[in-house]
Amino acid sequence: MSKKSLGIDIGENQVTGVVLEQHGKSLVVAACLSLPLTDQLDPAPQVRLLCQQLDWQEGACVCGLPLSVLSVRNLSLPFHDVKKIAQALPFELEEQLIASIDTLITDFFPGETTNFGSLIVAFTAEKTFLGSLLEGLKGAADPDIITPAAVSLVAQVISHNRDNKDLLLLFADLHSMTMVLILGERPLLFRRISYPEQVSLQPPFFWDNGQVVVTDMEAIEQYIQHLCGSIEQSLDYFHLERQTETRPKRVVLTGPLAELENIAELIASSLHLPVEKFDLLSAHKIRCPEDVCTQWQSQRFNQPLSLALLGLDKKAGV
Repeated sequence: MSKKSLGIDIGENQVTGVVLEQHGKSLVVAACLSLPLTDQLDPAPQVRLLCQQLDWQEGACVCGLPLSVLSVRNLSLPFHDVKKIAQALPFELEEQLIASIDTLITDFFPGETTNFGSLIVAFTAEKTFLGSLLEGLKGAADPDIITPAAVSLVAQVISHNRDNKDLLLLFADLHSMTMVLILGERPLLFRRISYPEQVSLQPPFFWDNGQVVVTDMEAIEQYIQHLCGSIEQSLDYFHLERQTETRPKRVVLTGPLAELENIAELIASSLHLPVEKFDLLSAHKIRCPEDVCTQWQSQRFNQPLSLALLGLDKKAGV
């Protein structure tokens, strides 16, 4: 008997979905689709349309959120016990966040343990946003898990890179880049880095039938250099704060812009690190029928595919 799972990636400018079918130990991509998103504060209508066009009916459903609708904090707490961390977390976050902790949903995962306690990564989301999203999806999808989309992708990257534990994951979207620092198989730092304002005013690329079309490669090169400078600043601050000398040894790149031919080379040149693209479909040896493969773009669908895999596994870290 087959099982089905739908991964829905709510991005900043598009919603993307992948339907997986599991037959025994084999996995098949049943459908994939991406739709533009015009209202990030109310993505439910486009997610409903996505589910309708994917002909989604029943199975596991996992919804991934972008960092732009979440607050992410690195905290140090004097506990090792998970229950004590969960109890103390709201009080720690209340001092750092503008919104009242009563209006937020919180979750976390341990980053590192020390002699003095635990270093954790905490995520918060507004209850009203999540409530509105769930209400808007009634009848179209009933998510079993809602999680930061980057977390599910990180889990897959770590799983398939056991021999190279210290790395930097970059998800290159059309308006921002998500970076995750992974040291010793633990994601320790999540950051959303916006592109310069000129990208919105004079876009050097645009969507055309699901493809990223470049209009100004010189501008893209300047923006990538700017982003890499921000990435290096974030890493320097993190290492100074943690007083650690361990650095990422390479970059794993994915996301819609990773489809562009020269992006990996530009990032490698700017960060002085080797860069490789991540292909989750090949890593899991997932079969993609010919009619689906005509729409499939590995870098674009990596994140919703990781969410669909999470739906089959149902072991959400956050």
